[in-house]
Amino acid sequence: MIFFTAGLKVGYDVLFSDVIDAKAWGFLVALYITVHLVRIAVVFLCSPILIWAGSKKGVDLRQTAVLAFGGLRGAIGLTLALSLAMHKSLDQDTSDRIIFFTWGVTALTLIVDGMLAKPLLGMLGLYRDAGSETEVFKKACGAIEARLEHVIDLLKGDRFLGDADWEIVWRYVPVLTAKSY
Repeated sequence: MIFFTAGLKVGYDVLFSDVIDAKAWGFLVALYITVHLVRIAVVFLCSPILIWAGSKKGVDLRQTAVLAFGGLRGAIGLTLALSLAMHKSLDQDTSDRIIFFTWGVTALTLIVDGMLAKPLLGMLGLYRDAGSETEVFKKACGAIEARLEHVIDLLKGDRFLGDADWEIVWRYVPVLTAKSY
């Protein structure tokens, strides 16, 4: 809900504001990079604590890199920016800048980091295609499909539904096989 509200506010008020120009967009990119650099510095400075407080294996450098890259996605920041923007002591230009930069960093983090997460995990050797999870998924789909066929067979014997056109019914029943996913 907060992302929707922030999107409405940014789309309606902020993006068409006179204070959001090419310079503001450039500053947004610099702010996004700075946020990542600060996040990396904090995580790596705190990594000895993470390693000490972690599991028996601890947290290795690759996992620390993913932790630094992942970060939070901005729901709290957007909430604070929206509530601060409503404060009467701020002028409209300052309010628009606060919302724009908070929204911009959140949007860039979701879009850019989201697209780069899988390649980063692969490059660090942390991405694995979990064969066991795939097998469980296939078995679950098979069980659901078998149950669905059983229920359809019961319905075919029903005195009210038995005369239905079952080819049409099957067209509207969702396909839950592993192949369809």
